[in-house]
Amino acid sequence: MKSYFFVSSAAKDERRWIQRFHTDLEYELRLLAGTAVGGLLDTRPAPGGDAGRALAQGAGRTRAMVALCSDPYFKDAWCGREWAVFGARVENFSKAGATRLEDGFVRVLWRSTHDPLPPAAGALAADAGLPDSYRQHGLLWLMRNRPRGPGGYYALVRGFAARIIDAQQIELDALPEAAAGAMRPAFGSHGSAPSRRPAPAGAPARPDTGPPAPSGRPPAQVRIAVSYVGADQQWADWLEALLRQQSYQVLQVRWAHSGGEPLRAAVERVASWKPQVTVVLLSRHYRAPRVAKPGESGTEAWEWLGLDGPLRRRVVRARIDPEPLPEPLRELPTVDLSRLADSGVDALLAAVRGGGPW
Repeated sequence: MKSYFFVSSAAKDERRWIQRFHTDLEYELRLLAGTAVGGLLDTRPAPGGDAGRALAQGAGRTRAMVALCSDPYFKDAWCGREWAVFGARVENFSKAGATRLEDGFVRVLWRSTHDPLPPAAGALAADAGLPDSYRQHGLLWLMRNRPRGPGGYYALVRGFAARIIDAQQIELDALPEAAAGAMRPAFGSHGSAPSRRPAPAGAPARPDTGPPAPSGRPPAQVRIAVSYVGADQQWADWLEALLRQQSYQVLQVRWAHSGGEPLRAAVERVASWKPQVTVVLLSRHYRAPRVAKPGESGTEAWEWLGLDGPLRRRVVRARIDPEPLPEPLRELPTVDLSRLADSGVDALLAAVRGGGPW
């Protein structure tokens, strides 16, 4: 059976009503798409289970998320992690100029909310086409008190099923298990915390660094540029998310090496944004540069990532695999992320906070 959606719900909400909703939603979905499709009811891992795997199988892979929003939901850290993982996939898709992004992010007002909503939640039940009874009381109230009719429970479930069908046309990139498992919650104050366990080799993961101390939190205007090549896009996305958690502004600047762009030109593009710090992701893909000027050697070109050039000492060089560094960079300080150890991530953040005096 192919999973078209997963249901994200609070641990403290009534399970039997959620199970009934899931069954009804699958029924309506199968009327539209056939009996070989369905949805995941609960991806929450058992105590001691692998959170990364559970997140990857649900929020990190499925094309539609049905979030049953309520006050308990927005206090549940697991729901916050599912929201963050699925939201990150939607955001990445939007960077490619995609449209109709909301089709797969189905925010259901499960019960009326009384507490202030977290910023990530946005506006719930704001669609003018939804019945007033739903916007005032939520879907659970309709299930119990007004199941039938044009504005009843079953009518809304049919509408949700149609949105899930539409979402199958949107090819959100899957989020790897390691990255999903390290994602911090968008909201919620209890539940399992993100793991600091290193990810498998080659798959970047973001450890839970915990909230920074107020005195050490960087101001929002601090700009960090990330220099990388296209083959390392996943690393650049991971690093951007990590730095944004620390309240930095981040700009990814891809070096178009395969298209013939000289390294000097890529560095100049970075410098034009005037970042306070530039993090360079060095890998086997970040190859020997094409020289930009007649008579310039490859060694001289590499020096633009060293102590010379417009970036000067505001560069943090991060190795993401064991490939030997070019000779001009070997004697300069470098952060080793290739083993994905917590110490490497901590060293990277410390270098960025220090202004990259390298």
